[in-house]
Amino acid sequence: MKITEIRTTPLKIPYLTPYHWTQGSVDGAVVILVEVHNEQGLIGYGECIGTPSASAIQDYLQLIANYCIGRSPFENTRLMLECYHALFQAFGTCSSPRYAGQVFAGIEIALWDVMGKATGHAVH
Repeated sequence: MKITEIRTTPLKIPYLTPYHWTQGSVDGAVVILVEVHNEQGLIGYGECIGTPSASAIQDYLQLIANYCIGRSPFENTRLMLECYHALFQAFGTCSSPRYAGQVFAGIEIALWDVMGKATGHAVH
């Protein structure tokens, strides 16, 4: 089973009431919906942060997708390690594990979801 496509869609989910804090007011959450498609037609879903810039996060997700297309979702751990090394460690930004984790979360969750669907097991 190979990954054939990874799609990303930015979403803004409005809050019922604005959240006020010392830096201002926030009226909703921005997330990126991640879909991992495989050659059997299964789709795994995940989501990750969409801030501070949804387009920047999508650019990172596209770079990650380039490593994943044609590979098995069952290589999840290896894929995430390769992507982390290529996108963060290799450029001297290895002090960004928290940010990298937030970006990678959407694809990793979607990989787990498609693996669960392929094997008939719930991801949780």
